[in-house]
Amino acid sequence: MNENSVDRKNQTVTSKPPKEFRAEYNAVKNYMHNELGITKDDILQIIKETVQTEISKVNKIAYIERTIEDVVKQEIYGSFRSDYWSKDAFKQRVSKVLTDNLTDIVANQLSISVEVNKES
Repeated sequence: MNENSVDRKNQTVTSKPPKEFRAEYNAVKNYMHNELGITKDDILQIIKETVQTEISKVNKIAYIERTIEDVVKQEIYGSFRSDYWSKDAFKQRVSKVLTDNLTDIVANQLSISVEVNKES
C-alpha cells in the first residue's frame, strides 16, 4: 500500500512507491537528482508546462468543433426558415449523404475475401 501525505496549505501530495519498488524508485530518483541535476521543482515546472500545453490543445480542438457545429446548425436553421428545404426533402438528402458516406467508410474498413472450393 502506498504511503501518502497531503499538505492542504500548499496543495501538494507526497506519495511513496510500494515497498517492492522502493529500491528502483530510489535509484531513479538519485540518478535524476545527482547525475542529471534535476530538482523536484524542475519536474513540477515541466509537468505544469506540459499540462498547460495539452489543455490549450484540447481547448483549441473543442473550440473548432463547437464552431463547426454552430455553423452547420445556422445553415440548417436558415434553410428551414427560408423554406429552401422542406422537412421531408431535408431528411431524404441527409439520409442519402449519410448512407453514401457510411457505405464508403464501411467498405474501406472491411476486407472481404471469398473462396470457392471446387469439389470434383
